[in-house]
Amino acid sequence: GGHFEFEGRPGVHQRFYGVNLCFSASFPDQALADELVTRLVRLGYNTVRIHHYESWDGVVKGSKDRLTFNEEWTKRLDYLLYRAMEKGIYVTTDLFTIRPVRWRDVGIDRDGIVPMQVYKNLIGVHAPAFENWKTFSRNLLAHVNPYTGMSYLKDPVVAVVELNRSEERSCR
Repeated sequence: GGHFEFEGRPGVHQRFYGVNLCFSASFPDQALADELVTRLVRLGYNTVRIHHYESWDGVVKGSKDRLTFNEEWTKRLDYLLYRAMEKGIYVTTDLFTIRPVRWRDVGIDRDGIVPMQVYKNLIGVHAPAFENWKTFSRNLLAHVNPYTGMSYLKDPVVAVVELNRSEERSCR
């Protein structure tokens, strides 16, 4: 009917008001996570976007393959999502935003990092890039949050996952 509603509350329209947490803001320590979630609820927010969480200093911090998660950062993210769930805040995230991927990680004999937009486009047309993206996505979604006992894939707090959005740029 053109609106969101919860399964147990048919006919009651649901709106989502949210904020965007980028980079290290997605990894607060426990005290700050508690304070942040409490403040978001008081301000009327019921959703949060975890964005740019897979940067150099994010969930893959220190990972040589950029597919293995940093234990400390992952634990912080887990706690934030756990507290969000307790307070009725839903989460949305992306499976790729800016994760640094080397050309050789996608089977191309070249030094350096694949530009973000190029990688996003390669996912759809280059099998090794697609496999790299699938591996990261699987690692993320299958990760079990120790605070909830659920994988991100099965956790109802993770309400929306964007697969891959390529930026559209006009050519003039």
